[in-house]
Amino acid sequence: MYSKVLAPLQTSTPAFYGVYREKSSRRTWLVIEYLKGASRDVSKTNDAVIHAARWIGRFHSLNEKRVSSNQLGFLRKYDAKYYVGWARRANRLFGHRRTERPWLPQLCARFEELVPYLLKARKTVIHGEYYPTNVIYQNGTSRPADWQSAAIAVGQIDLAALTQNWPKRMVERLGREYVRARWPKAEPDRFDRLFGIARVYMTLRWLGDPGLASPSIRRSIFSRRPGHLSIRSQNLVRKYRRFLEELRSEEESFN
Repeated sequence: MYSKVLAPLQTSTPAFYGVYREKSSRRTWLVIEYLKGASRDVSKTNDAVIHAARWIGRFHSLNEKRVSSNQLGFLRKYDAKYYVGWARRANRLFGHRRTERPWLPQLCARFEELVPYLLKARKTVIHGEYYPTNVIYQNGTSRPADWQSAAIAVGQIDLAALTQNWPKRMVERLGREYVRARWPKAEPDRFDRLFGIARVYMTLRWLGDPGLASPSIRRSIFSRRPGHLSIRSQNLVRKYRRFLEELRSEEESFN
């Protein structure tokens, strides 16, 4: 990713120095630049997250014409099976509580119906996990790191990751900044529609990962008295409740 995608574009990511493999443990180390005085979370200031929205918009623009290159053949391409898998796992893990979340199975089914929109839209190289905590901010410059989930898909997925948990007005502002950076002349058709679908996908991606929430945590999400949980588990419960609330707020736009 660093040598074939980022380096040719001379992007402002941390410099890549090489890879070291330990023979004894078989662990692989990625050696990249240390950025002194940088902040590892652009959500700390509005200016930083706005800059991150512009950065990823320009990055997507530069890579649109490169997605068919053989040089990028190593990147994963999101297909229908990939998208549908997250929705079905999320429904299996959380949709059985129909009394608390009767709308979730219907939303997951509706998402599957809308997957073709993601498949037909123009593609680019995406970060895959463009959360604020994966964007280093230094002296007015965004430096995205942790590119292990990079893939070829619709760019709105990265914007959806960046804007998770932000107030509606800020999400709209970040969307405008992204559009201006990627398409300076005119916003493409169906941008908002694709962005809405991408936002649902990013939430389903969290909910559909069985390795993130244990059965006890999932039970606590629906309980008024979750019992004795560690601070980390309590934070996870609150996070999953927030994700479910976000999905609930998106339901009307899906009908």
